[in-house]
Amino acid sequence: MEVFDRTVLSLTNAGVAVILNNHISDAMWCCGEWDENGLWYNTRYSADMWLETVTEMSARYSDNLLVIGNDLRNEIRADRQNNQFASWGDGGTNDWKAVATEAGN
Repeated sequence: MEVFDRTVLSLTNAGVAVILNNHISDAMWCCGEWDENGLWYNTRYSADMWLETVTEMSARYSDNLLVIGNDLRNEIRADRQNNQFASWGDGGTNDWKAVATEAGN
């Protein structure tokens, strides 16, 4: 986190606006439908852990006016490893609209 903090600070001190980005959960090269990172959770990181982390990261930089947003999850896609698929607005387990709304609160 020290490197991340310094990077954010260096960018914002130079006048660059920063959008926090949660691209994938696992530290690895991205992306494919078989890497278990297509959704905001996987077998190693629960949806609750993801939401807690997004909340913590948002709070961490809330005093920095040039941290202007949070890309909640980049490239939502199928998790074919676990046969999971995102939906939008259907109220199901993987309803990305409901998750994004909760994260925005």
